[in-house]
Amino acid sequence: FSPRCSVHQRDEMANDTTVHLLPWFEFDEDKVEQVREITKAMVEQTKAEEGCLFYGWAYTKNTAFCREAYKDADAVLTHLQNIGPKIEELLQVSKLAKLEVHCPASDVAKLEPAFSPLGAVFFTLDIGFRR
Repeated sequence: FSPRCSVHQRDEMANDTTVHLLPWFEFDEDKVEQVREITKAMVEQTKAEEGCLFYGWAYTKNTAFCREAYKDADAVLTHLQNIGPKIEELLQVSKLAKLEVHCPASDVAKLEPAFSPLGAVFFTLDIGFRR
């Protein structure tokens, strides 16, 4: 096993502009219906965004996780402008427990101003493939 990747694998990922956001929100169990209503509205609002590749919510009894991806950093910033008021509403009944941003290294500087104040952890794409 070698931890190094081939130049070919790195070249494949160099063209991948996809950005994944992975936020976890925690809430009191008695707030689950409010959280579900807000996140349902967020799904409907996000459907109109052409740059969104997928967007969905999963739940445990007191945690909501959003699985979302965008074609590039600009699409993410458009999403934040679109959904900002709903995020504020969600934060009235929950707290942001964790936030990961997975993106090309070239997009970190563009996304940091929006996500670093939220405590986001950035992961940069390195090796892999796309189908």
